[in-house]
Amino acid sequence: MHFSIITCAYNPDVVIFKRVAKAVLSLQVPAKCQAEWLIIDNNSNPAIAEYDWLQAMIEENSTKSLSVRIIKEEKQGLTAARLRGYYAAKGDFLILIDDDNEPSADYLEVLQDLLPRYEFVGAWGPGTIEVDFLAPVSKKYEGHYRGTFQEKHLSFTNYAHTESSSSAHPFGTGMVIRKTLMQEYVGQCEKGHYQTTDRIGNSLASAGDTQMVYSVVKQGFAVGCEPKLALKHIIPAKRLSYDYMRKMSFEINFSAVLADYEMNNAAFTTMQLPKAHYVIRKALSMYIGYLWRRVPLLGMIYTMGYLGKTIGYYTVKSVKIPYSLRWFLRLLGYRS
Repeated sequence: MHFSIITCAYNPDVVIFKRVAKAVLSLQVPAKCQAEWLIIDNNSNPAIAEYDWLQAMIEENSTKSLSVRIIKEEKQGLTAARLRGYYAAKGDFLILIDDDNEPSADYLEVLQDLLPRYEFVGAWGPGTIEVDFLAPVSKKYEGHYRGTFQEKHLSFTNYAHTESSSSAHPFGTGMVIRKTLMQEYVGQCEKGHYQTTDRIGNSLASAGDTQMVYSVVKQGFAVGCEPKLALKHIIPAKRLSYDYMRKMSFEINFSAVLADYEMNNAAFTTMQLPKAHYVIRKALSMYIGYLWRRVPLLGMIYTMGYLGKTIGYYTVKSVKIPYSLRWFLRLLGYRS
C-alpha cells in the first residue's frame, strides 16, 4: 500500500506549518507500506524550499518509508496545486493534508486497516476533527466557530452512497481518495467542466472538496468518515476576525452554488430568482433576529451566507445582479 500525502501551501503561517511538518514527519508508516509527502508550493514568498528549518527537519526525520518532495506550481490556486500533486503522486491513495492540519501519528496505520475492509468506499475523511484556536474565542460564538472550521466527533464508522451531503461525506481536510477515482475529478477540471475554483490568493472560495466527493459517488463508490482517523485543524487569530468570518461565509456559499451548477445544471433550469427587494428584506430580517438575541456577529455571518448563495443563483442564471443588491452589499461593507 502506497500513500501520497499532498499538502498545498501558499505563504503558510510558519508557526502552524512547523506543527504540520512535525506531525507528518512523525507519522507511523506501517510495515510493507510506503509513504511520500508532497509539498506543493503555490508561489509562496519566500519559497518553501528556502525554509532552512524545514530542510533540517526533513533531513532529520525522513526515512526510507517516508520520502519528501517540494514541488513548485506556478498557476495560482488550490485546484491547480492539487492537480499538480495528483500528477506527481506515486501512491495508490492520496491524502489531502492542508497546511493547517495536524494528523494523528497513527493516521496511516488506521488507513491500512480501514481501506481493505471497505473496498466499496472510494473516499474517506477523519471522523474526529478537533479545532485548535490560537486565540481566545468568545463562549457566545465558540460553538458556531467550531462548526464552521469543521470540528467533528463521530462515534461510529459512517459511510453513504448519496449525492446529497450528510455526516458521512468528508471535508477536504484530511481526505483520503483512491488515485484512480481522483482521475475523474481531474479530467472534469481539465475539460473545463469544473471551473469553479478553490481558494486563489486571498479568495476564500471553496468548491473542489464537494466536487471530488461527488465524482467518487458518480463512479459508483460510497464515501465515508472514520472516527479513528483524527487530526487537529489549527486556526490562527487572523481567521477569527469579524471581516474574515463574514467574507468566508459569503464566498463559501457563493462558490457552493457555482459548484452545484457545474455538477448538475439541469436542477437550475426551472429555478426562479428572488426579487431584489425580497432578498434585502429577508437579509435584514435575519440580521435583526440575531441582533435581538444579542448575537450580532452570528447575524452578520448568516446574513452574508444567504447573500452569497443568492448572488450565486444570479450568477449561474447569467442574470445581472440588481443595482439595489450591489448597493446593499456595499452598505454591509462587503468587497469582493
